[in-house]
Amino acid sequence: MHLARALPLRPARPSRPLRSLLTFLSLSLVCLAQTKATDPRAGYQKAMEEKQTNSRILALENWQAQAGADALREDALEVLVWDYKQIGNQAKASTWAQKLLDVDAENALAFAVLADSARYHEGSTLDQNMANSLTLARQGLHNFPNLHRPEGMSSTEFLELQNATQAWLNGAAGFAYVHQQDYVTARNYLRKAAALQSGNPQYVYELALADLSGKQPDSREGFLYLAKSVNLTQGTPAGQQIAQFAANRYRQAGGTDTDWSKFLIATAVPNAPENAGPTTPAAAASTEVASAKAASPALPESAGPSTPPPAKSSAVPQARASEETLRNATLTPPPLPPTQTAKKPVSHPGAPVSLGILLEASLKNGENRRAVTYALSDLVRHLRENDEAFILSFSHDLVFEQDLTSNYDLLRQAVDSIKPESGAALLDAVGFASGHLNRISRKGNNRILLVISDGRDINSKDSPFDVAGEIDSSGVKIYCIGLDISEAGDRTRLQALSSRTGGQASFIGGPGAFRAAAHQFALGWGIDFPQ
Repeated sequence: MHLARALPLRPARPSRPLRSLLTFLSLSLVCLAQTKATDPRAGYQKAMEEKQTNSRILALENWQAQAGADALREDALEVLVWDYKQIGNQAKASTWAQKLLDVDAENALAFAVLADSARYHEGSTLDQNMANSLTLARQGLHNFPNLHRPEGMSSTEFLELQNATQAWLNGAAGFAYVHQQDYVTARNYLRKAAALQSGNPQYVYELALADLSGKQPDSREGFLYLAKSVNLTQGTPAGQQIAQFAANRYRQAGGTDTDWSKFLIATAVPNAPENAGPTTPAAAASTEVASAKAASPALPESAGPSTPPPAKSSAVPQARASEETLRNATLTPPPLPPTQTAKKPVSHPGAPVSLGILLEASLKNGENRRAVTYALSDLVRHLRENDEAFILSFSHDLVFEQDLTSNYDLLRQAVDSIKPESGAALLDAVGFASGHLNRISRKGNNRILLVISDGRDINSKDSPFDVAGEIDSSGVKIYCIGLDISEAGDRTRLQALSSRTGGQASFIGGPGAFRAAAHQFALGWGIDFPQ
């Protein structure tokens, strides 16, 4: 027994088959770990999961340096361009934009960033810079419908990217046409840019000057946007000069200080610094601006070019006026006319239709779901050869389910995929959908927006003035189907949207009448789907 205690105990050795199995499993785990470590897709996805913009930039730069010709390289370049633009680094954004064009020669985001920066290119004349900017902007607008969402980017962020891209492209084109003194053409582009980025003082100011210059000036819109630019630039080096210029320009047109104050109040920026306050005509009068400068469609000489804010809406307070303020302020543009009636869109009988379907997501539930889905799916199935449609849902956010297409399967899938969501940013959704339909619809098509809503507007950030300007300039007719509306104000809101644009509104008490209402509207558009 003593000898047995002295001998070391040896563990039982695994049998040969068990040893082989353990060896195989060990090698498999090593290979799996190596594959995961070197998988380009995993590296890209990890970079896209970074929450901070600067962290995402660093991770994507490191990833793309090693990715070579990986299929996700284009997506990474697009995100890098976007992120650098977001943090205000125009030089880096332009550098990556050029690399993005080397990979995708038709990328609208790359064109937008390069067009936005081309105006300030050193070593060239202003005429050359503006011509180059306009060329890039035109290329970008032409290719915008092909812009795709980078893998790993949320639909919300991509919608923000799309809006900013269109704003930069339209803004660059507008600036170029102002430089060419083609103010009428410039207004169309600048209205779109100012609607997409209503807090960007460059677009707002330049639109005001284009409105007040050249043929057929629009003094009412011009002075509203000029007042808005004063409020947006408070506290900046250029702010006081712009305020002086604006007040003097209004007086020279025959306006009074009292009326100018109303413009400033109606376009006041919420949450402005306490010491800023509205810049009054009395304060603006302390320093006169030379009359030659007052007549010029350029920024005051001492102001210099203002730097556009980062594209995220939180970067610059939005110039929004409340409905009550707009109702109580008598905005009288000098000298005439005191009011302007919005022009009704011109329809061409028998022309193809570009149809936007805007559905409040909270209505896509329970009993409504089947009736709405079946009717809308059947409607898009009966689109004619040159008709097209997009599907946009809204709650507190906007979600593009499907952009303009004639493909029935894509439209049907988009209608079916809408999930119920709370919230109702109705005015924001209508303003965006009208502008989007105007920007990308086929030339010559009748532009129709079908709004399906209960009339509530509880999450919108845009003011009724901003939305009215967008739909007035879009040439879109709005048709509304009001479902289960209980409040008179909600019904009035939908009636106002449709009547303003020459459309119609129909109010139904339940989902059973939805198909009949949609059928009746569609017949008027030339789309015959069975009731």
